[in-house]
Amino acid sequence: MLTPDEETPFEQVELLQEVLEPLRAKVIVLQPDEHDEIVGAISHFPHLIAALLVNQVSKYNTQKPWYHRLAAGGFRDITRIASSNPKLWRDVLLSNKTYLLQIARDWQEDFTAIIHALEQDDANEIESFFQDAREFRDSIPERRLGAIPALHDLYIDIPDHPGEIGRITTLLGSKEISITNLQIRETREDEYGALRISFRNETELAKGIELLRYFDYNVYRRD
Repeated sequence: MLTPDEETPFEQVELLQEVLEPLRAKVIVLQPDEHDEIVGAISHFPHLIAALLVNQVSKYNTQKPWYHRLAAGGFRDITRIASSNPKLWRDVLLSNKTYLLQIARDWQEDFTAIIHALEQDDANEIESFFQDAREFRDSIPERRLGAIPALHDLYIDIPDHPGEIGRITTLLGSKEISITNLQIRETREDEYGALRISFRNETELAKGIELLRYFDYNVYRRD
């Protein structure tokens, strides 16, 4: 994404596009303000909302520790970007202050509307709210690169006995499938555990799914 200003020679933009073309880059040229407005809505503001959600639950948890324990599943997944570098996002918010304040005001207006619908028991308005969100979200390409890095995570149900994690990593290594992270999820209390493996890219993920399913592991993804 290139954001030349009015003083940037057009020839330099063309030259950079030519340099990037052999790398199969899909180049987009935007005005700097246009870029800041768009990424403010689809990247910067979501980071702010994720942090707000986590901080809110953290406050509730001081009174009832069950919040922390029950948040280990879906809540942790949908707020993953709240683990981003605090100093980085401090600077991002301050540098894009103008657009973020406007986005926040728009968000506040919409949030007030859904609160009002809830207060009035307006079932149709509430359903429409979720339906509109679902339709737009489902129209967004799943695996295309965006402002927030895509997940390449795989979840695996594994028996709770020694050596199982080592076997899985050995299987992946034997096929030269690279992984970037591995985490035991504390969300199961039966005889199975949940293992999350992060892969370098979509291709490595697909290879991992095929291999582990061949060895009868129950593997799944989360959108």
